[in-house]
Amino acid sequence: MEKRYNFYNLEPQFRTFLLAENISPITLKNYLSDFRHFAGWLTTNNKFAISRKENALGLPITSEDISNYRSYLYQNNLPQKTINRRLSTVRKFCSFCISQGWLTENPAKGITNLNNQIQYAVQSKKDHGIGSPETQLKDNKDKAFISLKSLKKITYWLGKKISSARTRPPSPASNFLPQYYIAFIIIMIFVASLGAGIYNQFFKKSEQTFAYPSSPIRAGRILSFQGRLTDALGNPINTATNITFKLYKDPTGGSALYTAGACSLTPDSTGVFNVLVGGSGYSPTPPQAVCGVEIDSSIFSENPNIYMGITVAGDSEMTPRQQIANVGYAINAETLQGLPPGSAISSVPFINKDGNMLIAASSPGIRSTYASSTFTLSSAQATTIQSAGAGDITLQATESGALRFRTGGNSDSYTRLFIDTAGNGGNVGIGTTGPDRKLDVLDASNPQLRLTQADGSKYTDFQTDSSGNLTVTPNGGLANVTGGLDVSGTFKAGTSDAFQVDSSGNTTLSNQASLKLYEATVNGTNYVGLQAPSSLAADNSYTLPNAYPGAATGYYLTSNTSGAMSWSNSITASSLKWNTLTNPDGNLSLSMGTNTTGFNWATGTSTNNLLSLTTDNSANGTGALLNLQTGTSSTVLPLRVRAGSTDALMVNSSGVVGIGTTGPDRKLDVLDASNPQLRLTQADGSKYTDFQTDSSGNLTVTPNGGLANVTGSLAASSILQVGGSTPVTYSRFGTSTSGWGLSGASDVLISGKMEIDSQLYVDGTGSNYFVGSLGVGTNNLNNLLTVGSYNSAVSSSLKQGLLSVDNILLSQLEGGSYFGNIRLTENQFGLINYGNTWTA
Repeated sequence: MEKRYNFYNLEPQFRTFLLAENISPITLKNYLSDFRHFAGWLTTNNKFAISRKENALGLPITSEDISNYRSYLYQNNLPQKTINRRLSTVRKFCSFCISQGWLTENPAKGITNLNNQIQYAVQSKKDHGIGSPETQLKDNKDKAFISLKSLKKITYWLGKKISSARTRPPSPASNFLPQYYIAFIIIMIFVASLGAGIYNQFFKKSEQTFAYPSSPIRAGRILSFQGRLTDALGNPINTATNITFKLYKDPTGGSALYTAGACSLTPDSTGVFNVLVGGSGYSPTPPQAVCGVEIDSSIFSENPNIYMGITVAGDSEMTPRQQIANVGYAINAETLQGLPPGSAISSVPFINKDGNMLIAASSPGIRSTYASSTFTLSSAQATTIQSAGAGDITLQATESGALRFRTGGNSDSYTRLFIDTAGNGGNVGIGTTGPDRKLDVLDASNPQLRLTQADGSKYTDFQTDSSGNLTVTPNGGLANVTGGLDVSGTFKAGTSDAFQVDSSGNTTLSNQASLKLYEATVNGTNYVGLQAPSSLAADNSYTLPNAYPGAATGYYLTSNTSGAMSWSNSITASSLKWNTLTNPDGNLSLSMGTNTTGFNWATGTSTNNLLSLTTDNSANGTGALLNLQTGTSSTVLPLRVRAGSTDALMVNSSGVVGIGTTGPDRKLDVLDASNPQLRLTQADGSKYTDFQTDSSGNLTVTPNGGLANVTGSLAASSILQVGGSTPVTYSRFGTSTSGWGLSGASDVLISGKMEIDSQLYVDGTGSNYFVGSLGVGTNNLNNLLTVGSYNSAVSSSLKQGLLSVDNILLSQLEGGSYFGNIRLTENQFGLINYGNTWTA
């Protein structure tokens, strides 16, 4: 288990796990109560390693631990149902640990519940003969119980009488003594009283009454303790003895939470003493002995388990410590601090199972009676104040107080909303605690008011600056005023006061502004604009003429240098130059309809271009500088370039390009009757290759360097054919009849090696010869003709025949002593035989 978990923060995690199973509130309460008992037992028996700093738990929990816990419950004489219920809680807690990844299997799965057999617990003897604390049963007139103290005296008296009777010699007359009948009668009375008490306690239906007084009281925090002192031989001690009582939260070790004594206590003749621990100063004075001041309430309320340690005289503290049940709060079992749960006046409010505090009164209130102190309602998280039905929520400062709403701190610098006192008119201030109007908004750097449309993206800001000027800024750009606008001073708009209307109604436009007259359309996007020319002298004004004369369209206003304007319906080159056009804010469209457009220039006599389309260095778009495009079904030529009467370049309606021709037949068709149609030129301009198709349809490739290189290779299934008009299935030069088209005096020169992977076939009627050595079956050329020798590695090849001849005439054998002609014949294995010697 992670160290950050302990008993205090682990319980809420376990509670959430239980709530997910939709269990009833009473079942949840039993689970959590049993979990606290199990956790306390684990801590008491050191089953968890607990860090004093972190108070962290250590796992795993073993089956042996749970078995020991069951034995502990069994030995303390708990009811069988209680034991089985607590074992069920332990199993549920182990399942929770598995869900958190702290355990891999449930160690409580194999621990069974107790059966219906009668259980007995053996009580161990205490050191030094002192008895364990016993709960005193108070007298109850309605119940027939005999107190433990009285029962002990009766059994002691009976035992003494019976023992004395047994020590005397029996006599015939003594067999019928009355004391035997008296003892028998007393036992019968005791059994009858015990039975009546059991009946009244468990079976008789009596009216339930709440044990609370007429006026509030608080129960005393004291412990009634009874013990018996004996010496080492078991003899009772009846003299005054100093005894110290201490309370701990741990069964062993730790620091004492409370100490009483040493107190001098005097046992009776049997060594039995009674004492009220914490009874000093208690009123009324108790009849028995008291020891120590009243026990603090936090000892029982803040610790799930309390243990008492007892020290007699100068001895060490007795072991084991005795666990104390929280019986000091028995008066609160059916009351709250001496008062019943809220059901009438003078009752205590309580928190129900849903976490709601209920006050049973018609007009309840939570009030502080200290006039000099501030009453605070706080929460670790959010605080909600709500009313039911149509009820109102009223925040009321009844006298001279103001209402302050703060966030982030507890001083006036954190006051976000302030409602002033009634004497100051109840003004509301936002960002200020001194509002001067019904609503006063203070902000030194930002607009004080923003009106926002529902989607949150459109708004209008209102700001008063340090000079007392108001600025209204709609982020949509337009401020509409419905109704009249009454301005006592000068109305100004735009930067640098570009538009002004003074109190006399005079309107002024500066040279940075323009006047737009919108047409009455739905969107109002069309307008007529007026703008002062940059050459107009300062303080000069436009003089507008009357309504335009003549036709309703085609007229425009023009002005002179003095600002006098007139209507005109034509533009001459001398009056309006268009050599410089400013950047447009949209696409340029020239629609000519059926009219033709011609741009004519005078003869170009300078080095300047008559028409240039250029971009700057930063142009990095993906569009084209010049885009010529026709419609999908148009037959118009997209492009035609002519030099005088000669067609230089044209693109027809099918997208075919022609150079020197108006009827191209291919994607690129170049026409020239006398010169090569295509020239590929190297960068320096002096080296080139011409391609020309003559009138017979023959192609001539002419590199002026003299060499035509073809780089690359044929694919495995490709054929190279030079010459011939009929395709063949093999590579060749020329045709089957004419061969390679070379002149008779021309040779074919192979300067490197020629490799023939298949066969060499020489077809001709002339003589064929080799200049140099020739090897057959070997590349070790020692003679003009060398034939490789026979060996087993090539025997299969030799059997097929390396050399096939009819007759070979050798005129001389070199390096030998025999001269003459040798006739070679072929044997049946394809080998050459001369004489009786096998020769490869």
